[in-house]
Amino acid sequence: MNNKYQKFQKKNTGFTLIELLVVIALIGILSTIAYVTFQGTQKRGRDRQRMSDLTQLSTALQLYYGKHGFYPPNNVTPERKCDSSRGSTPNGGLACPIGSGSNWDLTSSDLKPLLDEGLITKLPVDPINSTTYYYKFEPYTRRDNAAQCSNFDASTQNDYGCGFYLATKLENDGTIYCILVGSTAGTCGASL
Repeated sequence: MNNKYQKFQKKNTGFTLIELLVVIALIGILSTIAYVTFQGTQKRGRDRQRMSDLTQLSTALQLYYGKHGFYPPNNVTPERKCDSSRGSTPNGGLACPIGSGSNWDLTSSDLKPLLDEGLITKLPVDPINSTTYYYKFEPYTRRDNAAQCSNFDASTQNDYGCGFYLATKLENDGTIYCILVGSTAGTCGASL
């Protein structure tokens, strides 16, 4: 009987190479699936944050309009034409170039009045905030969009904001998400 016990002990002293390889392969497959799923969840989460941030900005802009009767900019601060969470380019023109910074340019941003009046506590920044993923704000004024600002008096309100365009690129599907106010012909478009 002692001999049988020794044989049994020798037979079951460890795992075979095949068993170890199978376990390692299964762990690798499960890790890959978990990683891909987690990355997709992160992208969707950042996209939800982007949409929420733009909605928050839009709400603050609507509150500003309710208080003043126009959107930023006003006739005191000339329109910058384009602001972004990557910085701004003064009087960017139709090309609306984006700065290469890491935050909104608060020295003369069209959105600064929202902060000054306490309508928003801080200007949101894209979760990634890169050259691909950022927030963009473009104001509409009668001077630039006379047809879209037909409700504004041309003689006195050329530089008052009559609408705006807020946009960001969504990471999960690559589409542009935008909030467009005061535009009769505008669309989100295919790019920022």
